Amino acid sequence: MLHPALIQAFEAVEEHPELAALMRSLQAPRTEGPRTFVLSGLTPTAKAVCVALFWKVLRQPLIVITPSSQHAEPLVDHIRTFASVLSPDAAQVLPLPALDALPGQGLSPHAEIQQQRAWALWNLARARAAVIVAPVEAALYRVWEPDYYRQLALLIRVGDELGLESVVDYLEAVGYQPREPVEMVGEYSVRGGILDVYSPGSSRPLRIEFLDDSVESLRYFDPGTQRSVERIQECCLLPLTEIVRTRELVMELSERIGNSAEERLPEGWEFWVPLVKPRECWLGDFEHRYLVIDEPGDLQATAERFWK
Repeated sequence: MLHPALIQAFEAVEEHPELAALMRSLQAPRTEGPRTFVLSGLTPTAKAVCVALFWKVLRQPLIVITPSSQHAEPLVDHIRTFASVLSPDAAQVLPLPALDALPGQGLSPHAEIQQQRAWALWNLARARAAVIVAPVEAALYRVWEPDYYRQLALLIRVGDELGLESVVDYLEAVGYQPREPVEMVGEYSVRGGILDVYSPGSSRPLRIEFLDDSVESLRYFDPGTQRSVERIQECCLLPLTEIVRTRELVMELSERIGNSAEERLPEGWEFWVPLVKPRECWLGDFEHRYLVIDEPGDLQATAERFWK
């Protein structure tokens, strides 16, 4: 429970005349395209309070674009804190990191960064995130259409006609790695007709039991004891990468870059994917979007340096 003095402090902020006028303007009818707000000259804490208040009023996903990753990372934590105070039922506040490699370097982005991007874009496409915080480098990258990201996850229900092999194919295509026993996010194992898998966004790994080509049971299990702890009726397996590495994609990409189909794709192959699957959207093309620009002058300078 919050201390009464803290509640009064936030009420005083909300009632500030200029901020109250801004909140009223947020509720005005929307125009075509993303609606944009600018934050400038405020401390990081004050910016986080404003963003949390924006979401409290709008109840629509906000995309906050910052001048750099160094600005974005602490801002995510601040917004989470104030959103939990101002709106206890607030949805997630997620980072959308920039890739830590560039085209032509012969390096693939770090697995954790790919996972964070897939998680953020899936949640944004499905309007499940309250706030997405992206450095300008991340915002400059083209993305695929929102429908692509909505379909990245695999929903499984008890009784579904779904073969074990097709689920394993999905897991491998979106970045999962085989490991026995399953203990960490992104791992899976197969024993007969039983599939253990640990999906991002889940507090525990999942055990899926198949009977022929039908899902017979879904159970969470304790990774420490490997014992089942709870039966459920449906689950959602989430991706660890935004690029679905299907056999068709690998073959087409190999042909374009001169690899044989049997060769592994070289490091940095992710940057070649737009050759066969063009990215034609940006974050502002997602539905129900409001953009918050953090320090536009600094943001512009960073963007210019990034393109040099």
